[in-house]
Amino acid sequence: AKTAVGLGSYGADFVNGMIAACWPMVDEFAKHIVHDQIVPEVRKAMGNMGGSFTFEADHFTLGQKPAKFDTLRIIDTIQEVGDATNLRVMTVRTKVTWTSNMTAYANFTGLQKVGVSGLCIQGDMVLELVGEAPRPPFFQAARGRFLNAPDLSFDVKAENSALDAVTSLDSVKDTLRQVVTEQVCAKLVIPNRMAFKLIPDADTFRMLHPRPRGVLRLKLVRAEGLLAKDLNLFSNASSDPFVKITCGAIKFETPVIYNTCSPQFDFATFLPIELPMDQFVLFEVFDKDVITRNDHLGKAKIGVKDLIAQGGKERKYQLCDANDNVGSNGLIVVEADWRKLQIGRVPERKNSGGDPDLCYLFVGIASATGLLCAHPETHYWVEVQCTHRQGLLATDTSKPRCTQKLQLKPVQSTLANLTAEKQAEAEAALQEKLDLCHRYGMKDADVSKLLGVTVCKESKEDKTSHAEVMASTVMWNRPLEFFLKGGHDATITLALECDHAHAEKRTGHHGGMAAVKGMMSKLAHGTWSDRDGCAVLCEWSEKVSDLIGSGGTTDKVLKATAKQGNTVELTVHMQLRACCEPGTVV
Repeated sequence: AKTAVGLGSYGADFVNGMIAACWPMVDEFAKHIVHDQIVPEVRKAMGNMGGSFTFEADHFTLGQKPAKFDTLRIIDTIQEVGDATNLRVMTVRTKVTWTSNMTAYANFTGLQKVGVSGLCIQGDMVLELVGEAPRPPFFQAARGRFLNAPDLSFDVKAENSALDAVTSLDSVKDTLRQVVTEQVCAKLVIPNRMAFKLIPDADTFRMLHPRPRGVLRLKLVRAEGLLAKDLNLFSNASSDPFVKITCGAIKFETPVIYNTCSPQFDFATFLPIELPMDQFVLFEVFDKDVITRNDHLGKAKIGVKDLIAQGGKERKYQLCDANDNVGSNGLIVVEADWRKLQIGRVPERKNSGGDPDLCYLFVGIASATGLLCAHPETHYWVEVQCTHRQGLLATDTSKPRCTQKLQLKPVQSTLANLTAEKQAEAEAALQEKLDLCHRYGMKDADVSKLLGVTVCKESKEDKTSHAEVMASTVMWNRPLEFFLKGGHDATITLALECDHAHAEKRTGHHGGMAAVKGMMSKLAHGTWSDRDGCAVLCEWSEKVSDLIGSGGTTDKVLKATAKQGNTVELTVHMQLRACCEPGTVV
């Protein structure tokens, strides 16, 4: 965004009334979220103790008190997208609070029934209406996210009062809080977001997936005067400090520095920032303990705009305790500078600051067409890898980024929005075209290209097996992000893959030796890769600068002939943004 114009502050009575009216539907939706996402993560986190963990759906309710928004502060901004025209974004900033009278019961191994109550959530939220439209609803898309992980508190008590008296539920409470917070962060805390189109033909990647405004280079230099939590027999008391650094959903942790209250960390990292005027960085200092819980030594909450204003210089920040009192917890020394991201190539810099070619690459994998259905349970996905990668987001740069693994959909599901009569007509017309193609002996690849569908059978050897007409297109609409050093010289590789090798094995189990021989023949001739038994159908590899060009943004349809002879088209959206010289302009 280049400019921001305040449009005023308004009461939230109307919005809160709408939320209250929709609260029963939100309550029902929450049951599915808890069952599908929270329960599996709690089981994983609690190990043997959580093996039988489950929420009792019949006794689960969010309560009668809906979430409420505070005063709505509305700002009109412009989002740079790299095209001739940028996007207008109407931004609403507010605080959301939910003090619930919810009722929920959970069952744990060894604890029987446990009640969860007194839930309170509070956080700063940003709601955005994106891209003007000349017709209602007058904007093309909507986005919503928290600026940082919301504050979360609740009570946990065993249903049996005697059990509650003798059993410590702190570990249960901590695990539940951790899992719920992680789930919220993964979906609703910046840089993550909940986004949807208001107009069906709105551009997915430009509207729903904003790019970072810039990169904040952050260095935690040292800490001074920390509290001493460990008593030593032959020396003064000290601590084993380490620091957790959080910015939205992005988290880092420094190494532990042992036996000191004035540790020298020299820990440097980069943070992609979308909203520099609103985001902040939280530093939490802990004393590492092996047996007991880590001791909290202090914290500092620093606005990104304040860090940008440092201009690369060191600055001291006082630590406060858990109750936000300052004075006895010591301080940290932080160095920071700001690097705005500019679309396309930037001029060579005189003062690179040690990272002259840091670039941000956005790769949006939209869809693949012309796929042939080998088996009803075949999954398709795209793996993307780049050279020159930097692990800015604490990711393993040796591993490629990956889209979701999706199946081809039956044609019937794509016609579900038609009336029964129209659907029957469409299916009859499609079947007539398929019969005509087969009558003239057309290959599957030609049928797929001509009609946009493919016929899938359980087994080619079993002529009586059920055949299903499937769409030949998979839609991912998945954004993938990379940070590169020397980005214009980097090479990007996109591989379209499927797990048909696994499906072929299953077919062989039912279809006899013919299917097994067919699978072995494909392995011998290199049709299947040996990477986890998956098939690489097509692969594209090009230099980033050749693929994107000087403009910095491109929409491409990559074509290739798959090993089955069919032509596959992969639609992608790509944008390269390079870091400017360090400065204070956002």
